[in-house]
Amino acid sequence: MLEAASAFIAVLVLLAILRIPLTDDAYITLDFARTLATSGTWGMYPGHPSNAATSPLNVILTAAVGRAVGSYPAAVVVLSAMELTAAFASFRVIAVRMRLPALPWVALTVWVANPLLLSSLGLEGVLFATLLAASSAAFVSGRHRLLGGLLGLLVLTRPDGGLLAVLSVGLLAFRRQPISGTITALCCVVAPWCVYSWIHLGSLIPDTFFIKIFQTGWEGYSFRNGLARYFHDYPVATAASFVFAPLALFALGTCLGCVLVAFAVLHFAAYSLLDVPPYHWYYLPEAVSLGLAASLTLARPGRSGSARVAAAGVIAGGVLAACLAEAGFPLREPLIHTNWASTLEYRHVAESLDARIGQDHGISFGGEVGTLAFYSRNIFLDPFTDTSEVIDILRANALRRPPVVGLLMRLNFLWHPLKSSFPAPAFRLDGEYSRRYELPETPGALASWTTHSRRYFARYSLWHGE
Repeated sequence: MLEAASAFIAVLVLLAILRIPLTDDAYITLDFARTLATSGTWGMYPGHPSNAATSPLNVILTAAVGRAVGSYPAAVVVLSAMELTAAFASFRVIAVRMRLPALPWVALTVWVANPLLLSSLGLEGVLFATLLAASSAAFVSGRHRLLGGLLGLLVLTRPDGGLLAVLSVGLLAFRRQPISGTITALCCVVAPWCVYSWIHLGSLIPDTFFIKIFQTGWEGYSFRNGLARYFHDYPVATAASFVFAPLALFALGTCLGCVLVAFAVLHFAAYSLLDVPPYHWYYLPEAVSLGLAASLTLARPGRSGSARVAAAGVIAGGVLAACLAEAGFPLREPLIHTNWASTLEYRHVAESLDARIGQDHGISFGGEVGTLAFYSRNIFLDPFTDTSEVIDILRANALRRPPVVGLLMRLNFLWHPLKSSFPAPAFRLDGEYSRRYELPETPGALASWTTHSRRYFARYSLWHGE
């Protein structure tokens, strides 16, 4: 208990010192959490259900903690510290089973110093990592029903957690161990949400799956080669995110190490086949699974456990110092991201827009919507807020689908209302960006704003009508 309390305080203090700004997509989670906590609606706006939250479990937990602490951005820090403390407890179980007494502090240090994880706060990355650790603890403990329940929670955190479920159940079957309890527990955890999502929200699968899968790559970069772009834009932070990964290969002599490395490889292959854009948090399952496998190597018996923890701490401290030197401190933006503006700039745009046109107006929009929707009192309409726009995306891409996929799509959207629950927008906010130069003023616009991040310049222009 004392060690867990020490871990919680250490993580909370670190996050409070770093004060890492959230990415725009993290604010989508906060939008959902605030709306759920204040109105009971599953969506970004009260009375308008939406299925654009990839992680229902993360939204529910953020809503609960946000309501308790009175601030949803602050809830991210508190909840992240709680989740990493739970991961620490799981590391202790693994340490006992695998006789690696140094593992808890080594693994926690490896994770909390990972720039990719720190740049994904507010998203489901920390919760995913925590449940990955908990599932690993149940796996090495031989608690198969508990493993199934935790894998179910992992799927509710991100659907790609199903890949770890397939690997875990497959390995149990290969070792001729019973799998019925694991599968039953998994289904019992996942099924209620699936039924609710299918009937009440209109889709069994989160809308984000369809939004992202039909997006094109970024200037020739997709998930398959996207790390090259991050190495170019954020060389220190990207390299630091995988600095411990090579050590994962030395953990292949353990069953857990094999599962973790196999999951990282399978996840990378699956996302490469989907050919989705290279959002930075998509690489987090690889980073945390390889980081945990590397920790198994670092914590091997030999030198004293305290020396190994100290070594991991020195490396982690050097990693964070180098990342802060690259980004500048205090941080204005996450260590790794692709947003067109900082949180402060988006908040300024939202508040300036409200001052210009008032509130409660519908605004058609096609850019990064999370922070604007969180701070503005107007209603931004895009596929994340208006679920009918997802149907428009699917109709526009109908020719790209084979007939059997079309049949599955119709079944998935059987309960979907198809039509928008929002009135026609009174305004339109256009956004465009450049990676090379500041964009010029837009003549004739009602108002316009220029933003910039470390790698982008953007221009937002407000117009009447759709």
